[in-house]
Amino acid sequence: MIPSIRGLRAAFAVAALLGGLPSTLLAAGEGWMNDWEAAKKLAADQKKDLLIDFTGSDWCGWCKKLDKEVFSEDAFKAAAKDKYVLVALDFPQQKELPEAEKEQNAKLQAEFAVEGFPTIFIADAQGRPFARTGYQPGGAEAYVKHLGELGAAKTKRDEAMAAAAKADGLEKAKALKAALDSLPDDLGMLGAYAGVMEEIKALDTADTLGLAKAAAARKAIGDLEQELAGLMRGGKRDEIPARVDAFIAQNDLEGETLQKVHFMKLMSVDQSNLEKADAILDAIIKVDATTQVGRQAASIKERLAAMRAAQAAEAKDGDAPKKPAPGSKKKDDSEQSAQ
Repeated sequence: MIPSIRGLRAAFAVAALLGGLPSTLLAAGEGWMNDWEAAKKLAADQKKDLLIDFTGSDWCGWCKKLDKEVFSEDAFKAAAKDKYVLVALDFPQQKELPEAEKEQNAKLQAEFAVEGFPTIFIADAQGRPFARTGYQPGGAEAYVKHLGELGAAKTKRDEAMAAAAKADGLEKAKALKAALDSLPDDLGMLGAYAGVMEEIKALDTADTLGLAKAAAARKAIGDLEQELAGLMRGGKRDEIPARVDAFIAQNDLEGETLQKVHFMKLMSVDQSNLEKADAILDAIIKVDATTQVGRQAASIKERLAAMRAAQAAEAKDGDAPKKPAPGSKKKDDSEQSAQ
């Protein structure tokens, strides 16, 4: 089970500055609900899953792009209406939402550990997510296929949950943990599964399955985030990489957890030092290029390369001799010296 990493906003903000972590999706529109409890009830009544969009409807370029390419297309609407109740949880900058809606959305943002907008989840009618995705190129039909493929995670989760229902004691705890481990990324550590995690702890008081250890790791990482934020506020951003390296050396980290901690080093980088950012991204990719974080790092590297190329071209243009304006003539040496 991969511990959940919350509060990476500062690192991801730097990553966005350097080229962005393209996330996902749409503004609330036709067929989309914004009342969470009503959406869950409807999903239960109609025996559908929830397609949940955390979005910045009036400012997010990727949101508008996917809305245009996918959500506004008839191919998506036709496929989605029989499978999903669509839920848009909006975080606009130019319009004011009702206070109750703002409070609801903020609460769900924390519960789902949403670090950037937009982010898409597929969840069951209870609101328990089993897939997370973002912008995908290719249009509506390709996106519908992509969503369908993500649904396989629900089958694995439910099979493990069914096995847990037939077991007792530590065996039940193992089956419940297997259900959470079957979920992609770290969805099993989200608030929607808090009841399942508490049940595992109660059944496994000796922490044989390492759930308590994982919780301690999450807390340690949260404390590190706060410490790094303090360094940023104190103008000591240059100390961040060494502090992160020390944390990695002191803790047994692996996979996406290790990658996300490495990602915190980007808090120390600005656009004047793209080579430093490149080295951090290489370290992330070296851990595992196939994870979501590894793919994000590779995407940022591509943007860094484009930025360096643009900077080199600009510098070359600046060094090039200027052509005289039309109608002018170059002064000879005697004219230049006379002035």
